[in-house]
Amino acid sequence: MEACSGAHYWARELRELGHDVEPMPPQYVKPYVETNKNDYNDAEAICEAVRRPNMGFVGIREV
Repeated sequence: MEACSGAHYWARELRELGHDVEPMPPQYVKPYVETNKNDYNDAEAICEAVRRPNMGFVGIREV
């Protein structure tokens, strides 16, 4: 999941449902966006970025 303003809320919700959630900073995902920015291309870039062994993640903010 790309960390943005609403990502921490959704990360908490998904974690409550039993999913493992690791938000990553958008600047780590940006190099993997190959064409115009849209949801499909963003999701593809996130999938590519998360496969990298040295990917950094951010913590989920609590309320």
